Amino acid sequence: MSFKEKMLRGQRHRDCPMFETEDIEIEDLDQEVVLIKDGQMPRVVISDKHVLRDCLKAAVVWKALVPVAEWRAFNSPECKEWLMENFANWRGSGGENWPMLFGVTAWWIWRLRNMALFEGKEVSLWQSVKEITQKVSDVIEARKSLKMVGAKSVTREWRLLAWSPPPAEWIKLNIDGALNTDIGWATAGGLLRDCTGGWCGGFSINIGYCSITGIEIWGLLQGLQLAWDKGYRKLEAKVDNKIVVRLVLPKEPNSEVHLGILCAIKELMSRSWEVKLAHVHREKNFAADYMAALVVSNPPGLHKMDFPP
Repeated sequence: MSFKEKMLRGQRHRDCPMFETEDIEIEDLDQEVVLIKDGQMPRVVISDKHVLRDCLKAAVVWKALVPVAEWRAFNSPECKEWLMENFANWRGSGGENWPMLFGVTAWWIWRLRNMALFEGKEVSLWQSVKEITQKVSDVIEARKSLKMVGAKSVTREWRLLAWSPPPAEWIKLNIDGALNTDIGWATAGGLLRDCTGGWCGGFSINIGYCSITGIEIWGLLQGLQLAWDKGYRKLEAKVDNKIVVRLVLPKEPNSEVHLGILCAIKELMSRSWEVKLAHVHREKNFAADYMAALVVSNPPGLHKMDFPP
């Protein structure tokens, strides 16, 4: 039965998709979900705060983007102050691009709710987080291109993207993260391949509850350690999260949230070997995405693989 049909029949709104609270028969818009009965057809009124932040599904998306240490401060203001504060300031690993990331995320959450209510479509929350970060990265790159091109004409070039092998004598490490939205566990996976595409080792790790940026940093640490332990001394490391690259590449860690892991990564990279870290398009990173998804339902732990799964 559709949402509209349920409302016409006067059914309680907790039976409708995307609503998680009980009926409240008061006209207080500060409440999350309000059922107004004024002698006419019952109407459901949902506050902006509930739609954009406090809904259970919205909270899952925000928790994947907001560092744990900042969650209380992020979650405390009322709706108007919350919007103004996040559009005016940067937060956590989002850095100076946080207002953009915040705006895209709020729009995406609104879009998900409308798709569920009016089209009956449900989108994976993990996929939503990936789409949000990718859209923000695309906007940032577009802005940079416009600044460089100015008023000059732009010629578009369409290319098929696929994994590319490293140079001879080099090994390529691909890393990706995944999130099980049912239980909130975060996982990462990676694999090592040579210039012929041959398998040189791989791993999957489940560390429990973590942000998407945090789990991909954990994945990078495990991938670097695996390559070092196997004796490889020329390594190309690729991740499809630009935030991870920006956090790792500076000489000094620029994030207190992931300070311990970042210091461990920098210590590994400073050893007697050649390591090149760079961003890669997700279309070139499908194998790593598969490795991360292998343990989304497994208990926390590290699984190393000498042979392809």
